[in-house]
Amino acid sequence: MRHYELMVILDPELEERTVTPSLE
Repeated sequence: MRHYELMVILDPELEERTVTPSLE
């Protein structure tokens, strides 16, 4: 979950695309 948070901070726009598939 930490690495995913970093991606959200680096790319808040991609967060939805990167986090959604990752969590699912």
